[in-house]
Amino acid sequence: MKNKMQVMVKYSFLFVLVALGGPSIAQNCDCADAFLFLKSQMENNYSGYKDKVPPAEKKALDSFTGKLIRKAKKTTKLHYCLGIQKEWLSFFKDGHIQINENNVPAIKDSAALKKLAEETEVIKLDPEKINRVYKPGGIEGIYYSVDSTYKILIVKNKSVYRDYAGIIMQSKTPLWKPGQVKLELKELSQNKFIGYAYYKDHRGYAADYEFDGNTLNRGVWTKEGAPVANNNGQNTLPIQAKKINENTFYIQISSFDPWNAAAIDSVFKTHENILKSIPNLILDLRGNSGGADFAYAPILPYLYTNPVHITGVDVIASDDNIKAWRALLDEPDLPESTKNDIVEMTEKMKSNPGQLVNIYPDDTKILEKVEPFPKKVAVLTDGYCASSTEQFLLSARQSKKVTLMGQNSKGVLDYSNMRSVSFPDCPLILAYATTRSRRIDLGQGIDNKGIKPDRYLPADKDWITEAIKYLEE
Repeated sequence: MKNKMQVMVKYSFLFVLVALGGPSIAQNCDCADAFLFLKSQMENNYSGYKDKVPPAEKKALDSFTGKLIRKAKKTTKLHYCLGIQKEWLSFFKDGHIQINENNVPAIKDSAALKKLAEETEVIKLDPEKINRVYKPGGIEGIYYSVDSTYKILIVKNKSVYRDYAGIIMQSKTPLWKPGQVKLELKELSQNKFIGYAYYKDHRGYAADYEFDGNTLNRGVWTKEGAPVANNNGQNTLPIQAKKINENTFYIQISSFDPWNAAAIDSVFKTHENILKSIPNLILDLRGNSGGADFAYAPILPYLYTNPVHITGVDVIASDDNIKAWRALLDEPDLPESTKNDIVEMTEKMKSNPGQLVNIYPDDTKILEKVEPFPKKVAVLTDGYCASSTEQFLLSARQSKKVTLMGQNSKGVLDYSNMRSVSFPDCPLILAYATTRSRRIDLGQGIDNKGIKPDRYLPADKDWITEAIKYLEE
């Protein structure tokens, strides 16, 4: 018989915890002080710190930290400060960790905006450089913004903060002139960057950028000559369901966030008669970056064929993490039973300060019956399936009915149950993991690898058509 704690954690595996403290409103901050705050938070509260910084890696991290602190002392610009901290966090190779601006008010003063535009860096466009980057391969080249307002040249151009500069070639707005730097890219690893981009009004911001060979960040910038993207029929609706033919039903779910949980439950109840009589089901989870485990609970009975084994997690019992978990009690979308269990869990954390506390023992999920329909289920996954969606995939793939189709998931689940904290004197907010899966100790971690599908599908295929073919074989 399950105890309450087991149920609680299962239903809150990857719920993003609310931020502690009020929003920061200052636009400037001491970057070095902010960096030290980040460092302290990670050392004391991040559940993956000891795994990521074993004794053999400590010297490398200390050297990297010293280099970035020196860089932080030289800037007063918020976007560069944020980028420096993103660069430091890249050491941990944990896609769950996020740091972003927090409630930074827009600049409304016209004189200040004019000054920003005047101070924007200008690089002379060299015709020889333009001709050189027309060669295929690599990130250098000519790009268009998603709305075609800007045409830029991305070329290697090193500075303290960048390896590449994106220079305006053409602009449909008079606020940007040819030669002005619209984008800066600092390379972290192959095809992954910290991007310093600039808004229409020339304010800077920092974000993670990824190059797929044709676009930056899934089409935010598209390289000239790149093939037209094939979205494989994906839809941005939170959830949709339709009967494809007499044998196959299709359900697409774009998010397992708590706000979508009621809609997921409603769709499965509305179509219950069809689901319990149709042979094939396609569950399209492409682009679903996760949310909360309880959101996908209505799906599981239709997949179940045999006991499902679930590996437990431990939580870092720090004072900050206890406060963050308790803050969840104010969340309206969290079930009351889960809130009751949070109280029990945090009491256990208080009794074991600073330790990894077992809050979810290894478990086996057994349902009362196996639904005869659907008989075959194809689950479509891609590199954007992450977090709670990956937790779903780990359970779903244990079913004899289920075949995972598509491409590897993102691989951000081993360290989870995110909490957020606002910086005390800087408009930044950090989110990092409080729990650690014991899959890691079994050599079954998925971070930075993802969950491999049973059947690989190339990007240029229509995945729904491929799923139908497989199910009707």
